[in-house]
Amino acid sequence: MAGVLAATDAVPHVVAHRRAANGIAELRVRSLLSPVSEDRWQPHPVVLHAWRHHDPAPARAEALRHAALRTLYGRRDPVTLAFRGGRREVPMAVPSESERMAAFDIQVELVTRIGVQELAPGTGSLREALASLKSLIDFTRGTLHTYNIGLQPGSAAGAVTVQSLAYTLINDTIRPFTTTWHPRLAAHETGRPPAVAPLDHEAAWPQASEMRAELTALREPLVRIAEGFGGISGADFGVPAAG
Repeated sequence: MAGVLAATDAVPHVVAHRRAANGIAELRVRSLLSPVSEDRWQPHPVVLHAWRHHDPAPARAEALRHAALRTLYGRRDPVTLAFRGGRREVPMAVPSESERMAAFDIQVELVTRIGVQELAPGTGSLREALASLKSLIDFTRGTLHTYNIGLQPGSAAGAVTVQSLAYTLINDTIRPFTTTWHPRLAAHETGRPPAVAPLDHEAAWPQASEMRAELTALREPLVRIAEGFGGISGADFGVPAAG
């Protein structure tokens, strides 16, 4: 960084080093820069996403990215994604910039919602958990539409893509859960006496503990899917693995 500043600003290296150090310190204070090694830094994933999303010349950024990927992977084995607990690695297709941004957007929503974030026993609302999962389906579909990405199952070659992860998230993971538990909880809710608070009525539901257990079990596949999106976006939010 100091060398670039010295060359572009035509200043002595000691001045360039001081400017670089001050700039790094300022970015660290604002939590906009994270250490990679002792002398290397990288912007926070959110900053990178905003930068790419608002780049005035996206075609240039895409061309540079592809050139870098060709350099990195031209003489190496195909990029793969290994799911935790799996017996084999699944090939990962090199994503486009739109796919990387879509993966990041879905990843952010996924890791901050109930499902990945655990609902501790005796806390929260099962109805709100269902609503959150349903809205995640809507958000995922909307994000794919925004970036002009279709919703598709895995390809014949088995490559992990934004489309295949979104398909797994919606159709294989969330929908079976919501399809099972939404009508059951709704049937119980219709019998709530006017004098009983909704949360108290929900807590008295005989199937509440069973639904909570299945919601907890849902966390493992959701974390794996979030890791898959992270492999495409390049962002790591440090979500602890399911026990």
